Amino acid sequence: MSTFQKALKEHYKQYEGNFNYENMLNAELDISRFYIFADQISNHFDLKGAIILSSGCGTGGDLFAFMDRGAKKTFGIETSHELAKLAYKRFEGTPYKHRVTIQVYDGYILPYPCNTFDIVVSMHVIEHTRSPKLYLEELFRVLKPGGILFLDVPNRYYHIEQHTNIPYIHYLPTFLRDQLIKFLLRPAFTNSLDQDTRYKLETYIDVHFPSPGYILRIFKFYKIKYNLLLEDAYFFSYSSDRLSYKYYIGGYLIGPSRKQTTFRIVIKKLLCKDP
Repeated sequence: MSTFQKALKEHYKQYEGNFNYENMLNAELDISRFYIFADQISNHFDLKGAIILSSGCGTGGDLFAFMDRGAKKTFGIETSHELAKLAYKRFEGTPYKHRVTIQVYDGYILPYPCNTFDIVVSMHVIEHTRSPKLYLEELFRVLKPGGILFLDVPNRYYHIEQHTNIPYIHYLPTFLRDQLIKFLLRPAFTNSLDQDTRYKLETYIDVHFPSPGYILRIFKFYKIKYNLLLEDAYFFSYSSDRLSYKYYIGGYLIGPSRKQTTFRIVIKKLLCKDP
């Protein structure tokens, strides 16, 4: 058993015996999904020789896949010291150890200079931030001219809230949703909830879950300041075809996008000579 596997088991020891304990371990050990993700990114920017930032890198599975696909250097940023330690352990004894940097920050201002990275990746992170607007501006700031931001978020219009598996709870305004969660966490209900569900509900309070339209409004707000171009925006699930995003009020609450689990945006920071 590797150092990483031992550390991972220790990290998840508190969940041992839960019905989804093995699933949580396997999700960290099996990084095949990140190779699919890396190949999708390469359709927009060649990973070979690239300097890549993963915002919210978790235990570094995506960083490993990017290195395997030829990245020159990878950087991971996290708000959790425990996850950052696990990410470093993933690379112990590998040829990538000295080309990977993982840092912890406060979740607000990234500790990197402007125009640093060829590719910035954010996978299912923005909904956990306190300010999606500030979060995206920081990603735009550290992206190099000519580089791309690859943003992957849970689809706000999907009928199941994907962190808690509760139908439609995310359709509510944040204040009403939080009041409902607090009601569900009262002693009369918590005895019927497993530990993992209670944890998800507790951490979901005050989470800002931006809609695709809101994310694109942030893009438009910073478009001129950072010389940005929207390359692509679409809904998709890995089991179905993509659905291109076109804004219209209320349409996505009842349309086919409700069947798509994910919303993806690809944004390029233009070179001065680009039109």
